[in-house]
Amino acid sequence: MNKIILVLLFSVTAPLPLLVIEQFLPYPFVLEETFKLIAVVVLLTIPHQNKRNLLPVAVLCGLLFAVSESIFYLLNLLPLQMYNLFWQRLLITGILHSLTIGIIFICGKRGTLWLLGGFILAILIHYFYNLIV
Repeated sequence: MNKIILVLLFSVTAPLPLLVIEQFLPYPFVLEETFKLIAVVVLLTIPHQNKRNLLPVAVLCGLLFAVSESIFYLLNLLPLQMYNLFWQRLLITGILHSLTIGIIFICGKRGTLWLLGGFILAILIHYFYNLIV
């Protein structure tokens, strides 16, 4: 249970150091998915008979990440008075981050090579999302 709380706290605070790191390494799709990979690896180390029950925790991590990240972006939108963009961004990024961490988690349950494949797939999804948006 303590690892779950730590992973949730990690997910909600991860966007803050990423704001700084992304100034030097402008690859948000790689960096953000790496942070999610760390969260998934911690979740997968929890001794649990049925890791399937941890999928909602992984999805919640993605949602918390999206909420936290969107709040930081809201600070940029406030001077422009574009408040409706916050809700649109929160919805879209909530789906994106929940989907990608879910993919990493589901693949990770099958083994290390699957974890790596899920991580690469999540990076690609995030990359193409960034291109479209």
